[in-house]
Amino acid sequence: MELVTVCVQQITVMFILIAAGYICGKTIISQDTGRQLSKLVLNVVNPMLIFMSYQMDYDARLMKNLMMSVLLGAVSYAAAILLSEIMFAKSGTDTRAADKFFAVYSNCGFMGIPLINGLFGSEGVFYLTGYLTCFNILVWTHGIMLYSGGEKESFGKTALKVITSPSVIAIIAGIFCFVLQIRLPELIAEAADYIGSMNTPLAMIVAGVTIAGSGRITDMLKNGRAYYISTVRLLIIPLIFVLMCRLCGYFGTPETVFMTVAVAAACPGAATGVMYAVNYDKNPVYASNVFALSTILSAVTLPLTVTLCGLICF
Repeated sequence: MELVTVCVQQITVMFILIAAGYICGKTIISQDTGRQLSKLVLNVVNPMLIFMSYQMDYDARLMKNLMMSVLLGAVSYAAAILLSEIMFAKSGTDTRAADKFFAVYSNCGFMGIPLINGLFGSEGVFYLTGYLTCFNILVWTHGIMLYSGGEKESFGKTALKVITSPSVIAIIAGIFCFVLQIRLPELIAEAADYIGSMNTPLAMIVAGVTIAGSGRITDMLKNGRAYYISTVRLLIIPLIFVLMCRLCGYFGTPETVFMTVAVAAACPGAATGVMYAVNYDKNPVYASNVFALSTILSAVTLPLTVTLCGLICF
């Protein structure tokens, strides 16, 4: 129950920040500025927070748990991809890409990192990077294939995109420093911590700005299909993952690792889906509506997911 209370408190804070971002998006921050801020979060702030989560004393237990996080992430995505292919095989051509994408990919970076940081601290963020590794590999391969109509890029191009994504660079550099116990000088570490600490407010403000640009709230709230996709993303996919792990004895995973992955899998639709929809001209208005609605509904569903995990698993 304590974890649920902390979750509710963290989500309340995050949604206050989202509301501030929404107001700014309607008054002083343009959508272009919002996109630039999004790049700042994705390319600088978010990776810095990830890297700094590895600046701790080496512990074989932590490394083992990190590998368990990667395994759970792979299981989660495999189940989500299979389910999305079955559930949305007959979706209309104008919504099929977004339906499948948002069912599979959560906003585990933008919303996951600040939420996990609030729930479990730097150790939770450390474990979350295992899930983020799976996300980055798949979103640059399977995710792009969904929006590009199945066109495949060369292995070299795909590998380059994955390896050069800022989050993956931060994870690789972080693990390298963690294993070899390389620590940043105190002053640099303090500056890096300041940058990383901007993740929650900036990410949530950007989310609010994006929602402000998604059209009128009343129109979004009337979009029945967006509710359906949001239900799949926020409840069905996480619940199936939790039940699978329950049947398999959690693969011997410690509670903190399991809860970290479960919360990441239960986050709202990934903002990347909106960017892909714009780039490939695949109904970006619909994608924006699903992103915005799932983000709003997650205020209720995330605490519910944490509660269900506690009841079913521990």
